[in-house]
Amino acid sequence: MKRIFLIFIFIFLFGLPSFSLTLEGSAEFDWINLEQAQRDEQISKIQTEIFNEQLVKKYNKKEFQNEYNAFLKDNNFKQTRKEIMSGKRDTEEKIITPFFAKKLLYAYGIIYKSDFYHCYYYDALGNIFNIEIFEKPYNEYPLVSKQYDKNGKLNAVIYKKGEADEFVYDANGRFLGRWYINNYYNKNGKIIMKRDMVY
Repeated sequence: MKRIFLIFIFIFLFGLPSFSLTLEGSAEFDWINLEQAQRDEQISKIQTEIFNEQLVKKYNKKEFQNEYNAFLKDNNFKQTRKEIMSGKRDTEEKIITPFFAKKLLYAYGIIYKSDFYHCYYYDALGNIFNIEIFEKPYNEYPLVSKQYDKNGKLNAVIYKKGEADEFVYDANGRFLGRWYINNYYNKNGKIIMKRDMVY
């Protein structure tokens, strides 16, 4: 459980708009059926494209926290949890993505409909631990996002191939996994985590 939570923390941080990719992929999910060498080739190709000199690895902590001060705590976390537990994922103001481990809510992400360039990740008590910044609105693909912890340190860079297809790397370019729909696969094609996302 602790290992899964640590992996989750590294997967969900924030990124800054900086560049666009021209990588292409099929609409068909073939990750689990590929040979390992084919998976490694895809991982390497995307890694080469998204890790460049424009990548900011650390922001000034005070400036970063001042900029995101209004989001450091979900003051409505009790209401958000009620919405999650009742199955509501899309409200008038926000889109919610909960994360469960054995049916236990341990975190959730919020994209506010007034700002499609950020996603804020909170623990189950409404404390922020990651801020994700999209290079363009979150629903325009392909795109790159970067996730930072609450102190402005880069934790992950994500290449979003499509609405439900994401390649996740840590700050040093190490491949962490691939989200496809609500399953998170490792480099060997094995499911290691699940989420409950609106599509």
